[in-house]
Amino acid sequence: MALDRVVQQAEIGWSSVQKILYVPHTNAEYERLVEVLDQLIDQVGEDESHPLASLMEVIGVLIERYEDEIAQLHGVGPKAIRILREALSELGLSFASGKGSKKGE
Repeated sequence: MALDRVVQQAEIGWSSVQKILYVPHTNAEYERLVEVLDQLIDQVGEDESHPLASLMEVIGVLIERYEDEIAQLHGVGPKAIRILREALSELGLSFASGKGSKKGE
């Protein structure tokens, strides 16, 4: 079947792709995905026909999902998280990586 071949090809290339395409579970993983998305935005721009355009979209969805989960835990909306991230970035700072924090917080 054609789908079997596609899955086999994905398996071959996955070791490279998994470094930039994953579900973030920590602030460090989230921050890394934001960096990857920023690089993709610089490279792809608004060119929907670019080969990496769908990767950019998927990573954006993963980032939004993580922001939504954090907002539910802390009572802060996604817009506030983006504003805080941008403000911290302007100061050369970022959210904590989660080192030393209790799991689930």
